[in-house]
Amino acid sequence: MNEKSAQFSGKNQASQPPLFEQIVEMIRKATGCELNFEDLTGVTYHCPELNLPERLKIHSCSACMFAKSTKETHLDCLQNKIAVNRIALRRRRHFSGMCHLGLNEWVVPFIYNGNVLGIFYFGSVLVTESIRESRNRIKNYCKRRDLDYIHFRKAFATAKKLTKVEFQKLQENIDLLLEIASMIVAQSGLPTENYKAVEGAHRIPSKQIPNLVQAIARYIDRNHSCSITLNDLAKHFHCNPDYASRCFSRHYPEGIFGYLRRIRLDHAVKLLRIGRHSVGEISFLVGFGDQSYFTKIFRETFGCSPGKFRNNSYLLPEDHTV
Repeated sequence: MNEKSAQFSGKNQASQPPLFEQIVEMIRKATGCELNFEDLTGVTYHCPELNLPERLKIHSCSACMFAKSTKETHLDCLQNKIAVNRIALRRRRHFSGMCHLGLNEWVVPFIYNGNVLGIFYFGSVLVTESIRESRNRIKNYCKRRDLDYIHFRKAFATAKKLTKVEFQKLQENIDLLLEIASMIVAQSGLPTENYKAVEGAHRIPSKQIPNLVQAIARYIDRNHSCSITLNDLAKHFHCNPDYASRCFSRHYPEGIFGYLRRIRLDHAVKLLRIGRHSVGEISFLVGFGDQSYFTKIFRETFGCSPGKFRNNSYLLPEDHTV
């Protein structure tokens, strides 16, 4: 099977994206800005219409992906995200800020029946009137971490630039999305008073990818808790197993099963922070099955056991600011 026909098969097999996801994509395309939703309560597990692909759960512009290219710098981004989550939970209203590397963003809590269910992050842009401050933040960060300032400055120079007025107007685009999200939750009938907000974060490379690869990634996103084999994927998407593996690896160097493992770990982090399940239950819920294997992989990835991570080893003090 050639690449064109395999991509066509993947496109036919991929289901139509949910309305919530379509609107997120529409706003991203219309503004040219990053728009992500972080579930702080686990509500998307029980309300799948709100569950977005992994690429829409994290900051995925080229500047952000450069900043998260090493374990140390990715951890700094994760810590900054957790600190912003805390501020959003405390303020319970829209606000804007500049991250530790100078990108500006709107932080919009999704509040339903008085509870913060999640947070929208909108922007990841440079504001022209504060370019100097952004560069100073990059310089100070590189000096503190002994990193190459020139490389970081070049990477962040690729970020979208807006004037202060244009940046202020961004928040107007998210009102419709908040209304749609509220309607979805209302129709689900979930007892939202039982959902307690917690912090979390995700990471995934962002690239323009073929339809087949996109379909495989979406399938893994939505079926990560199940047993998935290469032959299962090939049968589902009507393509050769070796071809599917090679095509996927061109765009995700970690390969299909490296990607699957990372998605499972991302969901495990979220469930650990929610705190409703034991480590053994989380191992089963995210698809690892064997708790010992899950603990081994988690320790290799994050440098600590799931239990230690749950005990907030990586959280910042409450007074940490954006």
